[in-house]
Amino acid sequence: MLDGGTGAVGGVHALAQYDAVYFIDTNCKVIKRKRVAVAAFIRSRIEATSSGHKVICDEERVNLYEFHGSPKKPELLAIFKLACDVRKFPDFSANSRIAIVTDTELGAHDEINERRRPIVDGHLLPQGFHLLYASADVGQEAINKLIRFCDRMARRRLADIKKGKLTDGPLREIDEDPIVRFRYLYNSGLEIVNPEVPVVVVTPGTKVQIFGRR
Repeated sequence: MLDGGTGAVGGVHALAQYDAVYFIDTNCKVIKRKRVAVAAFIRSRIEATSSGHKVICDEERVNLYEFHGSPKKPELLAIFKLACDVRKFPDFSANSRIAIVTDTELGAHDEINERRRPIVDGHLLPQGFHLLYASADVGQEAINKLIRFCDRMARRRLADIKKGKLTDGPLREIDEDPIVRFRYLYNSGLEIVNPEVPVVVVTPGTKVQIFGRR
């Protein structure tokens, strides 16, 4: 069920009701005695077609949040930061419906979505946003492949940071957590091959290839 409750993702047909669907995954590593987390996320839309559904990535890029001095739950900070940033977009309105698909905190989704539990200390998930769960570790569903792709992009960024390859500008403070230093960047050239999902419920045999260029 995607409209309420836990919202585990087993298909794509219900995702078409949202104005945008974000897939996000966060990884964390201790680098030079400091905790660093990277969240990779993709903005997409799911549209119904005559033969099934189509995954559309308008931005054609993989977005990255890089957190230094990250808290115990960097995954939730990344989701909250994403929601706060999306609220600043010109096309966001009080009627917007945004899905954020993640593989973290499944047991807390009900309370977070119903605004009975803060997503991070002192902050509720903003109105208009809904967390959905998809595992990056099991299954071959198209939705899960998107999460796994984000997982790979986050891990790749962390590996590059550990090797000292990248800086990409200064770190800055963020309103969502004053103890964390942050930078935003993106990798362009995201391409979705065979975006048609030819069934209503995505099964392990569905072929959807997701990859990005750097």
